[in-house]
Amino acid sequence: MTRASDSLSEFFAERRVEMDEWATGLAVPTHFDDLNSEHHAVRHAVGLFDFSFMSCFEFSGPDSVRFLNWIQTRDIAGLAPGQIAYTLLCRADGSVFIDATVWALGDNQYWLFTGRRSDWDFVMSSASMFDIQVCDRSGEYSVIALQGPLSRSLLEVVGLVEGDRDLRYFRFSRRKFAHSEVLVARIGYTGEHGYELLIKSQDAVGLWTHLTDEGQRFGLKECGFSAANSLRIEAGYILFANELTHCVTPYSLGYTHLVRQPKLHRFMGARGLRQRFNRPPAVRLVGLVPTQDGSDIAVGTPKTHSDERPSMLIVNKGRAVLSSLAWSPLFQSWRGMGYVHADDARPGSLVRCASGARARVARLPFFDPPRVRARV
Repeated sequence: MTRASDSLSEFFAERRVEMDEWATGLAVPTHFDDLNSEHHAVRHAVGLFDFSFMSCFEFSGPDSVRFLNWIQTRDIAGLAPGQIAYTLLCRADGSVFIDATVWALGDNQYWLFTGRRSDWDFVMSSASMFDIQVCDRSGEYSVIALQGPLSRSLLEVVGLVEGDRDLRYFRFSRRKFAHSEVLVARIGYTGEHGYELLIKSQDAVGLWTHLTDEGQRFGLKECGFSAANSLRIEAGYILFANELTHCVTPYSLGYTHLVRQPKLHRFMGARGLRQRFNRPPAVRLVGLVPTQDGSDIAVGTPKTHSDERPSMLIVNKGRAVLSSLAWSPLFQSWRGMGYVHADDARPGSLVRCASGARARVARLPFFDPPRVRARV
């Protein structure tokens, strides 16, 4: 293939790839082929995704660590250059605003990736209290995800992974493609061995086409977000546009390990989490398997409060708030995620969704509970 455009979005438009608009001017491919073939390519070979809709904020200066330790829930003081931390940004009441990753670039220089360009306002609301320089780099880089058991083999062929040496999970390295620098990160969103590649947006089409050309011998498929959605549900990963539209704490998500002890540390949301620390959450995120055809089951939230102010999600016993639902090509059935009362969180419990449909509670993740595939 030859490069005919200056960005992946233009490249896909020229090819008339169906796109799903996430925000004004930001869209991701919905699919390139059918869902089954894209999904199974990732489970058995390798899939190629465009995740360039994400935001990228750069922080530098003497207070970078102090600021990041305030704005998110983990202690990143010991994060060495080349390491990545998965984390959460919370509101003052302790509810999760967005999940994110922090990348350590060098001394007092970090990147924060979130799922929305609009998160800039939330991040900047506290920045003036610290001696830092902030730069919004969203759109400067394209994020190309390569996922699947053969992803490493393909990267070795194109020279982005060296010989028998591989990156450890949540690490990244700087490599070269043509005349461009590529940040190769060992992370993913599918439950498979995978990578995310960051490259200047003007050079992304060249890398994308090179990967698709070289990837044919490995069974590579270009993949859209429909496949990413079914894969991440099987793997038990949250999506900010679904699971985080509800006002929930990290403890309801099962993400206690991502939160410093709020009684000992100061960070955004710590005060709101103190009274909930060491208490079993009343609401839990679980897997949900509809007992009937899920094609007409609506994803949504029943009205649980009489006022319009944002407040923590409440779910009554026997009920469920279905936050995500997709057809699983792996299990050949509908699989979903959602919130239930703590008393109903035991696998096998029967609950009713807002639409009236029934579902059985399942343990997350649906696919590969030990997460062996994602870490070998």
